[in-house]
Amino acid sequence: GDYVRINNMSNTNTSFYFTKLNHIDGYIQIDNNYNLLKYPQFPALKLVGNINYFNNNSMTDYPIFNSLNYAGSIYINQNSNLTNGGSFPELTNVNNIYFYSNPIMVTPPNFPKLKTVTGYIEVISNPYMTTAPAFPLLEVASRYISFNNNTSLANGFNFTALKQLWGNFTAINCALNQTSVNYILNKLASLDGNNGTLLFNYNVNLSGGTNAPRSSASDAAYANLISRGCTVTLNS
Repeated sequence: GDYVRINNMSNTNTSFYFTKLNHIDGYIQIDNNYNLLKYPQFPALKLVGNINYFNNNSMTDYPIFNSLNYAGSIYINQNSNLTNGGSFPELTNVNNIYFYSNPIMVTPPNFPKLKTVTGYIEVISNPYMTTAPAFPLLEVASRYISFNNNTSLANGFNFTALKQLWGNFTAINCALNQTSVNYILNKLASLDGNNGTLLFNYNVNLSGGTNAPRSSASDAAYANLISRGCTVTLNS
């Protein structure tokens, strides 16, 4: 009916495994566990208000939510030993996704069935992440999408089903290869009023870092976005 919070745990041998818990009206907050080695697991959870994991400095495995269908928001930030963003194989709806400043996260979070994000997607300042989280079934992103300051992020972008984006798309100070730059521009240009919501008057910024310039494969998309009043900023 309310929330589950686990914080300031010092016992390295403690494990939390909620085998039957399937509904939390409030939130899960796992924070400031400096010596706890294992992330609490919620394999049966189907619905939760928010998920908030931050400042867990010793945990080396990763959170798994195998049954989760809906979450208010997911916040995973400042977990210094977290190498894997976690698995959300059944998640279809969420308000916001926020992965920030996980300094050794290499494997991105997994969202194979996610269809609707009613807020924003932010994956920011994860310097070891080379591959972006894939969103192959995502149809609606109601605000903005940001991949800023992931200095090793090169590829993996997948928004095949995207029909609606009401906001900016940015991947500033990353390491996008040319294929990724072209893919993003072509995908955003496809939101042309016929194939989903018309994307116009927003910012598209793929500059900074070691991001590659675009090639002729996105000439038409680039011109189309500019013609709609979008500001498109790229590395030359």
